Amino acid sequence: MYEIVDLKVKIITKFQSKQSVMKNQVSMQKIDTVHTIVADDTGTIKLILQEQLIDSVHSGLSYHLNNLTVILCL
Repeated sequence: MYEIVDLKVKIITKFQSKQSVMKNQVSMQKIDTVHTIVADDTGTIKLILQEQLIDSVHSGLSYHLNNLTVILCL
């Protein structure tokens, strides 16, 4: 169901509304980037960023992301 991957992506849209979530009983902030294009042109995915990465990515820029957890949907 889950797979760890490395991806090259371009951030198309970054929503600025942050949501509080609990992780390991610690309150964190998250933001959703919906329309993230995978660099190999296979399509789009929804990427959920955790608190420490929210301000590190910017719309219109490309990134190489390591150790992402992907939920496989069939």
